[in-house]
Amino acid sequence: RNGYVSFQSSDLAKGNYLVRVINTNGVVLTTRQFNHSGGALTQTFQLPSTLPAGMYTMQVITDGRNLFIRSFLVQ
Repeated sequence: RNGYVSFQSSDLAKGNYLVRVINTNGVVLTTRQFNHSGGALTQTFQLPSTLPAGMYTMQVITDGRNLFIRSFLVQ
């Protein structure tokens, strides 16, 4: 909403994380890194202002593996 995307976890392990936003052609549009101390988390990121409406995928990666992948819609 309003140019932001967020995700929540009730029990995320301590560590370094990479978040990627990918378009339907598989192009990585933006990446963000964050360090988490463990436990519950809500993380919000600003999307590029040039991002057109459509479907996108968010990947959350840690230790070189996908933790989760979710699709979202930009209106």
